[in-house]
Parts: sequence; C-alpha cells; structure tokens
Amino acid sequence: MIETARAVDNVRQIVSVDGIDAVFIGPADLAITYGMAPSAEPVPGVHADAIELVRETARNAGLGVGFPCLTAEYATKMAAAGYTLLPIGADTQWVTQTARAEVAVVRSAGY
Repeated sequence: MIETARAVDNVRQIVSVDGIDAVFIGPADLAITYGMAPSAEPVPGVHADAIELVRETARNAGLGVGFPCLTAEYATKMAAAGYTLLPIGADTQWVTQTARAEVAVVRSAGY
C-alpha cells in the first residue's frame, strides 16, 4: 500500500523489494498526508503528481499497480492509464445504497 507522502518518497526502494508483485495506491489516505481533504480520485497538483510517480515507478519496475475505483466507468479509465488491479466499489458504498433502496420501498408503501 502506498498511502502516505513518506511511502511516495520511498517508492523506488519499495518497488525494489524482492517478492513484491504489485503496489496499491490509497488515494484518500495519501491526500490526507499532503494536508488535503480525502479524495478517491487524483487531485491536480502534488496529489496527482505523487500518484503518477508511484504508477510510473511501479510499472517501470515491472510491477502491477492498483487503484480503488468507485465505478466500472472509472475503472476502465484507470485501466487505460496503465493500472492493473482495479477493485470496483466499496462494501460501505454498496451497503448504504442497498439500505436506502430498501427503505425507499417501505416508505413508498406508506410506512
């Protein structure tokens, strides 16, 4: 996991460790370590630059690069950019969406 500014600073050493197959970027936590609000997507400037540095460094080392995606559409965009491990959605997101939909059914029935 690359989710701190310190990890970005040390990414060349991290990707050179024997046995590592891939790195996974945690964009929200990474943003926090740069003094920013959490963000699931790259924020132009230092955040996006750090994410790109990690992607490029890992790919140059022959490693896979992961990035969390909230939607399939975003995953296809990230795949086109060279990311190879792209989990789609989040359990909390799906539970919340499902709960809201089920409550809406009950409310629409007048309860």
